[in-house]
Amino acid sequence: MTNTQPDQLMQPLTNLIGEHYVFPDVADAIVAELVGVNLDGVPVEQVAAQLTERIQSVNNDRHLRIRCRPSGALEGHQDWEKHYAAEAIQNAGGVQSVSRRDDRTGLLAIAPYTSPVHLAERYVAAAFELLVGVERLVIDLRAGQGGTPETIALICGYLLGREPVHLQDIVDRDGGMRAPPNRWSRVKLLEVCGTPWDVLIIDTTGRMEGSFRTVVFRQSGATWELMISTPRPAR
Repeated sequence: MTNTQPDQLMQPLTNLIGEHYVFPDVADAIVAELVGVNLDGVPVEQVAAQLTERIQSVNNDRHLRIRCRPSGALEGHQDWEKHYAAEAIQNAGGVQSVSRRDDRTGLLAIAPYTSPVHLAERYVAAAFELLVGVERLVIDLRAGQGGTPETIALICGYLLGREPVHLQDIVDRDGGMRAPPNRWSRVKLLEVCGTPWDVLIIDTTGRMEGSFRTVVFRQSGATWELMISTPRPAR
């Protein structure tokens, strides 16, 4: 969303959701939720927030959101690459903090979101170098808002042993299944592999915890521990 008038947004918005959202039945419900929305008198800077709240109310999908960018939309690969590169420097690729709490315990906080893997890898590698030798690792996602799946696959590679682990597949809108580039964990042979670890999240944590949740279930025979709250139900 740029400086377009609010009343000019509704038709393009409903078209985009109706034609492209991955679950057609949910797309219909979201479009129905937008019918009759009145933005008269709403300040432009609040339109994006109000519409985002409305479209997320159907199934609480935090990937589905509207942003206001007064400077105009980013166009082309170079614009986006500059944007992501600046964010990676500002956010250390998504590695908010890493520390040795004592001589046995490490703490890794991932927030606010992971950057594209080619920008995040150096920060992730530095974090796990510091964690080599810990006997227990706590991964804190409580401030996490999501991130790039390829970087999550990289992080999983430090945690899930010395063989690649199947993380996910993608189901398309038409029901077809395909393998994304981050389908398997990227194995990293550091001593962190095999260390028991806990994941801390709250019900406002972004989507990144889904990768950890999935691989824990797939690795049910392992001795790793998991601390996880009940996800917030769809409204």
